[in-house]
Amino acid sequence: MRALKTSFSNLQGSTLSLLTACSIALLFSLGSSAQSGGWELRMSAAKQCMATNDLDGAEREWKAALTAAEQSSAIEPGLVTCLVGLSFVYDRRGNVSESERLYELAMRNMEGLVGPTSTRFADWLPDLAFLYDSHGKPEEAEVLFKRAFLIKKNAYGPNDVRVAEVLEQYAKFLRRNGRQSEAADLEQRARTIRQKISS
Repeated sequence: MRALKTSFSNLQGSTLSLLTACSIALLFSLGSSAQSGGWELRMSAAKQCMATNDLDGAEREWKAALTAAEQSSAIEPGLVTCLVGLSFVYDRRGNVSESERLYELAMRNMEGLVGPTSTRFADWLPDLAFLYDSHGKPEEAEVLFKRAFLIKKNAYGPNDVRVAEVLEQYAKFLRRNGRQSEAADLEQRARTIRQKISS
């Protein structure tokens, strides 16, 4: 089972939908907790704490999930997911340097696991980019959007829905940074890709 990943760009969604997602994750993890070493159960508890803004509880549960993932040699999902979760806790607390350090550590583990040109690695890059952007580092963020786009384009070709998705995320970033014209161009490219696929 691929762990449910909460996108940083959508992290501030409604508490109800996050609790629902956490409940679903908990149901799935109950069936596989023996295999996972229990990290999935702790991850679900951490997500529930995050949904109620219990940051102390979330930190405790993410750390316990991280320990369990390490003990069961679960890298992704597992260690990477837990490091990202902890990163979000520190981000909510305003600890920018620790938030970035943990997410970057997660990405180094992911890159080591699947390689720097893997689409699985690229899947995580937009979330780190949005994190950087929220910390006032748009230049670093843009590098990651471009990298994710190139990895997906090289892996799937220029006319794939996964390429369109990265373009849409990149456009969202550009709009947040007042670059409306560039964002519109990327949105048009994404629409063109989706039209080619559907016809």
